[in-house]
Amino acid sequence: MTQENTGDKKIWRRAEINLADWLLSFKDDLTKEFLANHDDFLDGDFKKGIPIMNAYNPSYTVASRPDAWKVDTLIYNDPFNADNMRITLDTMMPERKQSYPTAVKIIQELGDDCPIAGYSAIEANSIIARHTGPENRNAEYIRIHVPLIVPEGDIFFEVAGEEIDWSDLFGFDNQRTHSAYNYSPHRRLVFLIDISRTKLGILPGRPWSKAQEDAETAIPFERKK
Repeated sequence: MTQENTGDKKIWRRAEINLADWLLSFKDDLTKEFLANHDDFLDGDFKKGIPIMNAYNPSYTVASRPDAWKVDTLIYNDPFNADNMRITLDTMMPERKQSYPTAVKIIQELGDDCPIAGYSAIEANSIIARHTGPENRNAEYIRIHVPLIVPEGDIFFEVAGEEIDWSDLFGFDNQRTHSAYNYSPHRRLVFLIDISRTKLGILPGRPWSKAQEDAETAIPFERKK
């Protein structure tokens, strides 16, 4: 039985994602629209970026600094959120839609197959601690990172001990323990988007379990030499 069929696959490279080239075709416009709305991102404080400290796991950013992970979320539909948090295109402010027309186009095209989308940044010299995503406990979606601004230097991502960088688009199972590292002196930016496994033609995943997360976090992440 293959890794894919057991639900144990952790990371999907660009060639394994049927929408990869389509998503990457929007890369330049996604970047331009983000920078137009965040003129302090490259050489400033990125004041509009919202630091992530999640109620499910307050240690998300403790590994380095409390503002290590900042986001500009466009839609967020989390069925597992105790506060029933919902941000949809229907509830998005008109000025937000006007500010991010490319992202809105992508979200509209995907419809119900896309519950979460937005921009995700890691501050310079920062680590996002190991965690799992609380929004996708049934493992119905794959989280995709479209790299937009990736500085040179030691910067990488880890999923259950497997390492990858942002030199190209990739997707991952965010029900597996993962973490992010930016040892460079500059911010990293990706367009983060969840897409259903059905839309991507990917077999069902294994739902989250505390036992699996505990087993993965019990093994410290060590980089391969």
